[in-house]
Amino acid sequence: MTPGRRRLVAAMAAACAAAGLTSGCVLPPMAAALRRAPPGDLPPRAWLEKTPFFPDGGTLCGPAVLASLLAAAGRPTDPAVLATQVYLPGRGGSLQLEMLAGARRHGRLAVELDGGLTGLLREVSAGRPVGVLVNLALARWPRWHYAVLTGYDMPGETLRLHSGLFAHQAWTLA
Repeated sequence: MTPGRRRLVAAMAAACAAAGLTSGCVLPPMAAALRRAPPGDLPPRAWLEKTPFFPDGGTLCGPAVLASLLAAAGRPTDPAVLATQVYLPGRGGSLQLEMLAGARRHGRLAVELDGGLTGLLREVSAGRPVGVLVNLALARWPRWHYAVLTGYDMPGETLRLHSGLFAHQAWTLA
């Protein structure tokens, strides 16, 4: 597998698996487990400062995230082109299936990561940004949003994400 393909495999993996991030924070059990037993193989901090960023206009987070991940994987693609391929106007967003198919359409394979939050952090520490699907509201009334995990600071208990109009936005671990 080529390095570019490996990067996107890791990058889009969490788009299907990142239910562990919610309300701008990580679910308390995941964060608590991370605090109790931080993985010894992870550096305390990692930041992929040069991860490409494409701001979205509110409902176009899927195409913006996919454009960021494809560019990081060596396949720069215009978010407007991706919007025609993955955005579903009737749904007001992009479904996970469209995101996975969009990556494949551009020569990259996206997969679901195992390992919860620790698995996501491992990818970032290995130099691969990760696409995540976060719930910005309540579990009962979800408001789903795609973002790109670009870094973390374990001692500072923060994650860095490309989200909406902001690159490398700091989100706290709850």
